[in-house]
Amino acid sequence: MKKLFKRPNMTPRRTVFLLGIGTAVSLLGDATLYTVLPIPHFAAQVGVTMTMVGILLGTNRAIRLLTNGPVGIIYERMPRRPLLAASLCLGSLSSLVYTVGFGFWPLFFGRILWGIAWSFLLIGSRTMILEISDENNRGYLNGLFQMCFLAGVGFASLFGSVISDHFGFHFGQRLSAGIIIIAAAAWFAFLPETLSKKNKAQKIPLTKLWEPSQRKIIFPLMVVLFITRFIERGVIASTASIWVNDLFGVNKFRYI
Repeated sequence: MKKLFKRPNMTPRRTVFLLGIGTAVSLLGDATLYTVLPIPHFAAQVGVTMTMVGILLGTNRAIRLLTNGPVGIIYERMPRRPLLAASLCLGSLSSLVYTVGFGFWPLFFGRILWGIAWSFLLIGSRTMILEISDENNRGYLNGLFQMCFLAGVGFASLFGSVISDHFGFHFGQRLSAGIIIIAAAAWFAFLPETLSKKNKAQKIPLTKLWEPSQRKIIFPLMVVLFITRFIERGVIASTASIWVNDLFGVNKFRYI
């Protein structure tokens, strides 16, 4: 496994920390949308209705139904590090696109870009973790990455809402884009390349990537994941700003 690392100081644990921090940073633009767009004040600021907000918040997930499969195949055949760095660059671009123009369509295009970026980011990160781990530390490293991811959701939501409240939605997205680009540079500079020469030379037929034995395991997991994600991200996260505002009132959430 040491032969996979061209950077001697990048142990599996440090690699996962770097992946987790970059993933957390990548959420700055996306999490801000979930936090502020359901609030009528911010929706009016960018020129969208509440119905449009619902479509926008679901667009990035809808596009991933089309991109996750091809992206997985790409990672089977191409180096991981440049693809991961490029995914953060694409995520940064999506935040910039949110600030171009006014109304539904710039935001819609930006959400498509973010959906593609997240496919490359999450699948690539999971692939790299599997390649640097073994049966003794695979669960620990995946848990470490998930911890960074969830911490990133909380931090990005708080950071994005505070910046948007003080300086406006567009400034917050531009600032997020700049921070994400810095994370992309760090990934490209410090992440190890984990695609070994053996795996690169081994071309897996597409017909073997989805065997019946794999479907028996994956389908039940897909159903459970679909239900939990629909409730947690599709309903609760998307409407949290609305019901918190209804419970406590908007004036109590003005920052001093």
